[in-house]
Amino acid sequence: MAESFSLIIPPSWFELELRPARRDDVIKDLVNERVGSIPELREHRGEITRILRKYAKSAWDSGARYATGFAIPTDELTITGCVTVTNLPFPQKGEDDPVAAIAERLSTIAPEPGEETFTSVTIVELDGIGPCARTFGIEDVHAPDGRGWIRTVTMQTFVPTPEGNLLLVSAASPDIDLSEDLLELFDTVTSTLTVIHLDETDEVLA
Repeated sequence: MAESFSLIIPPSWFELELRPARRDDVIKDLVNERVGSIPELREHRGEITRILRKYAKSAWDSGARYATGFAIPTDELTITGCVTVTNLPFPQKGEDDPVAAIAERLSTIAPEPGEETFTSVTIVELDGIGPCARTFGIEDVHAPDGRGWIRTVTMQTFVPTPEGNLLLVSAASPDIDLSEDLLELFDTVTSTLTVIHLDETDEVLA
C-alpha cells in the first residue's frame, strides 16, 4: 500500500510545481498567467521566474513534495506567505507514542523582554489523522543565500502517517504584524491535510 496526501487551499493561492521534470515550464506559465496582467510587474517576469525556479529546486532538494503560496493585496501592503509539505525520515520508528516522541525533540523558546520572537510547542488534533506535534511562533529565518535573515511568522505541524512516514507541514509569512490572523489561517489550511492510501500511484511519498 502506498501513501500520498492532499491539501485544500484558498482559490486565490497558487501551487508551485516542484518536480524537476516539469517545474521550469510550469513556473514560466504560472508567472505569465499571474503577472502578465499586472503592468507594474510585467517587466519583472524574468526575475520572478528565476526566483521561483530557484525556490522550487531548493524545496525539492530539501525533501518538499508540495508547495503553495499566496500574495493578498490590501490598501496598505501585499500579504505574502507559503506552505510546504515535506516527507521526513521518522526519528525512531516503533515508538509507542510517536507524537510524544516528536514533541520531546522540539524546543520551546520563551519571548525575551522587548523581543517579538518566540516558539511554542503543542499537540493538535487533525480530523481523520489524530494528534500531531506542532511548533508555532515568530522567528528569525536565515535567507537561503546566507544574506541576512527575515523575521517570520511560522507554524510547523509534524504528521505521522499509518505507513510510518512523517509529513512536515510548514507555513510561513514575513507579515508579523498579522501574526495572530496568519497563525489561524495556517491552522485552517493544515487541518485540511488528508493522507491518501493508494495501491499504485506516481504521486507516492518519496
